[in-house]
This record gives sequence, structure tokens and C-alpha cells, in this order.
Amino acid sequence: MTSFATISTAATAHHTNGSDVLSADQNIQWLNRNSCLTFCQQRRQKLLEDEADLKEMRDQLMRSQKTTFVNGLCTLSRDVKKLTVKEFNDKFGCDVVDMIRKQLASA
Repeated sequence: MTSFATISTAATAHHTNGSDVLSADQNIQWLNRNSCLTFCQQRRQKLLEDEADLKEMRDQLMRSQKTTFVNGLCTLSRDVKKLTVKEFNDKFGCDVVDMIRKQLASA
């Protein structure tokens, strides 16, 4: 029999990369300060790891976008490459210099 202060964490265990934050059969003694602190510490650590993973993913996606942008500029037809900046802006309705600045600034 389980006391009202002990709750199984089987339903709240989080799975990421095949590892559990908490063991599925681990019980938390919610009225025990050390048990709660341990649980919070584990959750905090997992949050920090998840944030680091998301930042790494974001950085990889940004590098990929920049590569795609540069490759797109390199594969322009000769006619487009021969345009002046003003002619390019008029023809495509954008400010190419501003676009490049924004792309470089996002690094």
C-alpha cells in the first residue's frame, strides 16, 4: 500500500535519447525535502540538457540556411549576375544588399 505522500513517477518519467530522467519504478516521497530536492535537481539538469540540444539544433539549421542562401546566390544565371544592384532590386522587387547584410548579421 502506498501512502498519500508517495507517488509513483512511472507516468511522469520522461524519455529522451533512450534515457529516463527518473527510473520508472522510483517513488518520490513528496513530504521528504531531500527527495523533492533530488527530483527537482534531476528535472533541472534534464531541462538544461534539452536547452543545450535545442540551441545546437538551431545553430545547425541556421548554418544550413546560410549555406543554401550562398549556394542560391552562386547558381544565379549569367544574366542575373550581370545586373547592377539597382537593376536587380528593380527586377526582383527587393533590396539585395540589405538581404545579404541581414543574413550575415544573423551569424
